Amino acid sequence: LGTRVELAELMEHEDSVLSLAFVGDKFLLSGGNDGKLLLWRTADWNLIGSFKGHKPGPVTSIAVHPSGKVALSTSLDNSLRMWNLETCRPASRQRLSGFRTLSEVRWSPKGDTYCVVGDDRTLMFFSVDDTTGVPRQVVEHRSR
Repeated sequence: LGTRVELAELMEHEDSVLSLAFVGDKFLLSGGNDGKLLLWRTADWNLIGSFKGHKPGPVTSIAVHPSGKVALSTSLDNSLRMWNLETCRPASRQRLSGFRTLSEVRWSPKGDTYCVVGDDRTLMFFSVDDTTGVPRQVVEHRSR
């Protein structure tokens, strides 16, 4: 940042880039307003993989699992998706109905739990081992 030198342009998105997440120090995931999730190699900024599936709606958040093998993404289409970063293929999809937006997703440090924020006030905690798609805990944030 001190030198203000441009390192690369991520030209594959058809619209604005809205979310970014590093995969270790060798790759970067970018999520766009076009609904695409793209995987870039940071050494030369070449595109390695393209994940499509959030339609219609932008990718609002990306979280990479501590192992670096999978990532989660949320979108305004109310879907939560898991992506296999080793094969560049979708791993699972889950619709979380009843929300206008899914704005954030984060993994726990151990990678056994993830949290999704719905409508900027509802926290839904999911266990990786649970395949029912039902949150193990829901916390409602109320304004003061």
